[in-house]
Amino acid sequence: MPGSGTSTFTDPDDYEAGLRWAQMNLLATSRDFKARLTWAELHCVRLLRSQEDLPRIAYVSLEPALVFVTFPTTVDPPPVWGGVDVQSGNIMFHSRGERLHQRMRGPCLWSLIALPPRHLQDYGGTLFGKPLPVPSTGRVLRPPPRDASRLQRLHAQACRLAETRPKILAHPEVARAIEQDLIQALITCLTAAEALDGGAAKRHHAHIMLRFEEAMAENPSRPRRVAEICELIGVRERTLQSCCAKFLGISPRRYLLLRRLKQVRRALRDADPTTTVADLAQRHGFTELGRFAVAYRREFGEMPSTTLARVRGSGFLRPIFRILHSGGRNPGSRLAWQRQASPSRQEPDRRQCHASNPGSRGEGCFTDRSDVGRLRIDPRSLADRLRPSGGPGCPCLRRMCRSASSGANRMRGTTAGVRARSDRVSGNSRCSWSAHWWQILRTVALWSSILRSLRLIEMGYRNGQALLFRGTVLGIVAVLATGMRP
Repeated sequence: MPGSGTSTFTDPDDYEAGLRWAQMNLLATSRDFKARLTWAELHCVRLLRSQEDLPRIAYVSLEPALVFVTFPTTVDPPPVWGGVDVQSGNIMFHSRGERLHQRMRGPCLWSLIALPPRHLQDYGGTLFGKPLPVPSTGRVLRPPPRDASRLQRLHAQACRLAETRPKILAHPEVARAIEQDLIQALITCLTAAEALDGGAAKRHHAHIMLRFEEAMAENPSRPRRVAEICELIGVRERTLQSCCAKFLGISPRRYLLLRRLKQVRRALRDADPTTTVADLAQRHGFTELGRFAVAYRREFGEMPSTTLARVRGSGFLRPIFRILHSGGRNPGSRLAWQRQASPSRQEPDRRQCHASNPGSRGEGCFTDRSDVGRLRIDPRSLADRLRPSGGPGCPCLRRMCRSASSGANRMRGTTAGVRARSDRVSGNSRCSWSAHWWQILRTVALWSSILRSLRLIEMGYRNGQALLFRGTVLGIVAVLATGMRP
């Protein structure tokens, strides 16, 4: 059934695991690696598009059951595949199970098409009257610009659907239509393309690089020196340096160092609690620990002890609810816990119930109040469910449920008190409006009386003492009236 997806990676190891239909041993030549993979599986055709932001080196082994065609979309600078600079518009037709080196000298966007050899031959015989053979060695082809542009456009449209509309691409009829257009464009490019042969010297250098990889992989626990490898594969050291400069862009010593550092980093991530950095470094041929730490920090931006400490402290606790049948009418059960962490990490405060639970076949259980609180279930119902038939149940579970029940009762009492106080406040709010308006009227009356008294006092200076006495009395009456309650 057709399917598709997209993923973003910031770690080279995760990027290697995300690659489909190919095995890659990747060495990032700079920090802050970032890549995005988009894949789509149609009925017969497999599509892959990779966008990488930084330069890197990779040793790629393709799956023998499929035929692969790769081509770069952005070529500034052009990538080096198998020692050949792949320019814009070129495609690489790989042999079955081919192994080669890929070198990206900068940010790059490259694409891949894979399909079974039988389908390639059948479609080639149907469209052009003759089967399309798979080459014995990988070749770089230059198809006509129009055909190459059509193939790149169809591939980009399918990957864009995988990123934005995966449900449309999952429809069988849509997937079949896209697949037929892609196969026709691919076979047209392969049959009309011009082969760019690098010559016998290029094939000989590629063979030397394959033997170089095989010599390094023979005994990973015992790293070899460059002179030993040259003697093993039967070439001079200068020839090996020339091949590495063309295929990898670095010297053989540098390549060996990067591979060993990557192996140490993987071993640190998979290390057990008793392993030390010194043991792993010496196991991979690093006798001087100071220089090893400097080289490790230069490549990965952190000390090896930091990598080991981060891996040891990356565990967490996860509850698992298991039902254990006791054989009676009411099955017993218990709460089990699974810890996903290194044993060296400090265990949280727990209490172990050593009392045998009849429903759990004599097994002890670990309980933690904070962990049971995450289950968000009623503690009383939990105690009823976990109490086996005919048995007293787990003592620490009963204590924990009683504590949780009392806390819930206190919370319910507090909530009821708050609700009662709010009801009293809402009931008294009906009579508060009349007092509020009466206070406003009293304030208005006060100020009006004061202003009237001041006016009468002013007139008293002019008309005599009678008006002054009258205004004073009215002012005193107004002041006294403000202190009256309704």
